Amino acid sequence: MRRYDDWQERLGAFLARHQYETFAYGRWDCCLFVAAAIEAMTGVDPGASVRGTYSSRAEARRYGSVEAAVEAVTARYGMPETPVLRARRGDVALAGNPRSRSLGLVALDGRDVLLVSSEGLWRVPVLSAIRAWSV
Repeated sequence: MRRYDDWQERLGAFLARHQYETFAYGRWDCCLFVAAAIEAMTGVDPGASVRGTYSSRAEARRYGSVEAAVEAVTARYGMPETPVLRARRGDVALAGNPRSRSLGLVALDGRDVLLVSSEGLWRVPVLSAIRAWSV
């Protein structure tokens, strides 16, 4: 998978369009947000096979934990894990604690991770990420 030459502009436009889109399982959850952002940067949608196949937390769990899902997808698409402190803009980041994990994207400022929330995109410091993968 390779980013478009103008991936930063594409990602910026994507984030602006979806800034206020709220969390919804199977439509706009943490994994599908990241998959759609990757598609904006590369033209490849790693969430295509699951998009729209679930609509609740219980249904989403049939695909396993967020962490297990991101491990499988990043391996399938050749996105290597990278130390969090080396994660670049547009890379995938996993934030949270052992009981609650959320997938996000390193923001264009490189200092924050963007996560989906009930109020739209939410920012947390990149240092709060526990794992990261290069896109």
